[in-house]
Amino acid sequence: MDLSTFDFEAAVRAMPDLSPCDSPIEDIFYADVQKRVVPDAVISRQFECPTRIGTFYLDFLIQVSGRRVAFECDGKDFHESVRDSARDREIVDAGHAHRIYRLRGYDIVFHLHDALDLVRA
Repeated sequence: MDLSTFDFEAAVRAMPDLSPCDSPIEDIFYADVQKRVVPDAVISRQFECPTRIGTFYLDFLIQVSGRRVAFECDGKDFHESVRDSARDREIVDAGHAHRIYRLRGYDIVFHLHDALDLVRA
C-alpha cells in the first residue's frame, strides 16, 4: 500500500465513535446506529432543545437529507407517557425534530435491529 496517497482523514471519519454515552442502553444504540446510517448523516448526542416551556435534551438526533429524527432511549424507570408526550410535542413544535422515537431499554438490548427496521420503513 502506498501511504503517500492514503486518505487518513477519510479513514478516521469513517471510524465509529466509541466514546461512552450517558447510559449503557445509549451505548448499545449508538454503536449500532452508527453502522446503519448513510455516510452523510450527522448524529448528535444530548442535543439541546430550547422550547417555550424549558430546555430539553434529546438522547440522539440524526440529521440526513433535511430530516431530523430523534431517538430517546429510556429504561422503564425513566418513562412517564403523559410527561414524555408533552415534552416531545414541544420539541417537535419548536422545530428541533420532525419525529421522535422512544425505544425501551429492553427493546434496545434484545430487539434493536427490529426496532430500527421499523423506523426505517
